[in-house]
Amino acid sequence: MKVKKSIIRNISLVSVALLATACSPDEEIFHDNSKVDPAIVDAVTIMPNQKRLIADGNAQIELQPTVFTKSGTQVPDTRVDDDWIEYTSDTPGVVAGRVISIADASLVGKTVTVKARVKTTGKESDPVSFSVIASKKDQFANELVIPVVFHILQTKDDIDNYGGEFKLERIEMQLKRLNNMFSGAVSHNPVGVNTNIRFEMAQYDQYGNRLVEPGVDRKTIADGAFSKKDGSDIDSLITAERLLWSADDYLNVWLVSDRKGVVSDFANDVTAKCAPCYVKAATADAPKGLKLQEYAGQALKPSQAGIIYKLSELDVAERSFFVSNNNKKQGYNELGYYIGLFYGLLPTCNYSNTKAGTDYCDDTIDYAATSTGGNKDWYKTMDGCYFRAENIMDDPRGVHCSVSQDQTIRMRWTMNNCVGRMQWKSTFALSGK
Repeated sequence: MKVKKSIIRNISLVSVALLATACSPDEEIFHDNSKVDPAIVDAVTIMPNQKRLIADGNAQIELQPTVFTKSGTQVPDTRVDDDWIEYTSDTPGVVAGRVISIADASLVGKTVTVKARVKTTGKESDPVSFSVIASKKDQFANELVIPVVFHILQTKDDIDNYGGEFKLERIEMQLKRLNNMFSGAVSHNPVGVNTNIRFEMAQYDQYGNRLVEPGVDRKTIADGAFSKKDGSDIDSLITAERLLWSADDYLNVWLVSDRKGVVSDFANDVTAKCAPCYVKAATADAPKGLKLQEYAGQALKPSQAGIIYKLSELDVAERSFFVSNNNKKQGYNELGYYIGLFYGLLPTCNYSNTKAGTDYCDDTIDYAATSTGGNKDWYKTMDGCYFRAENIMDDPRGVHCSVSQDQTIRMRWTMNNCVGRMQWKSTFALSGK
């Protein structure tokens, strides 16, 4: 009992000592996030989020101001009031502001120059400029409706231990997100457009029977149904289970459960390989960057006729720039990115080194992770632009809500010329006949 009382007494003494040395309420440190006194703001710089702006009245250039004190200290954005800065342009017909939109077609081909000025000091930023480009909407005015069937492949273990069958509501939400991406409904990107490409849930199966759940085909697969680390046997599984519906009538999307991580790099070894490979006939106007062969009547494998995507990725909210423990391969992106790949788009980001690559679309911004570790978050810096990664072909650390004009034209070429990409021409999945 004496030992026990001694221990209790010692613990009590230590507790008292800790309380005596703890900070009092008056000594706590608070970070001030209130607006700074505008009188200390001395200089400003600005960066646009693009070098081009479509003259359609919807697209917008956004300018990112950075302000500094007289000592050269940068003031955090959260402590700066937009009213302290005014924007001016010498270009006739342009109303300058932090956000600029142009509807006047007579400005197409012009270069717009903008400056920012600190109202309290009168000091101006260096000028920045962007070019006004024409709308090409006449080249993609007709609507293309693509019937989609989501084949959900789950194991019994996945269903029993991870919340049951993947819910139809989640698939419907995914379809809505895809349509928002391709319509530009939630973006004012400077080069973003309404592609007039719309995805719609298939209503009938491959035999002409009405689907119980529109756009959904479910299959319970056995544990070990695929076993190769590179996922190369998933094609065989899909074929054996007769889950490849006619690519002439459906956009097949296979959502494959792999909770145990059988495939070591599902994103790059499986999903990213679902790209165009065949054209109807040799052509000289094929988009650059695609590895296409003339079609000779061979049967398409699932990875050539649809998109194989890891089911659990639909629930991921926070994505990584790189694959874990690999600083050269991209992390798993959203489904919209791989639909872009499927219809002939290329990544805007170069993951293998710090030099920007090319996606062969003049109106997108190509970039890479910087040598100092930058460009791995939602906002990127490249060629004098500061932009949010919102293009569907940007890296996984983005919001993916926009498709550019040149990307739209490139996809439509693929949809008209590549085998397994012409689902929009068929109404069978929607009518059953």
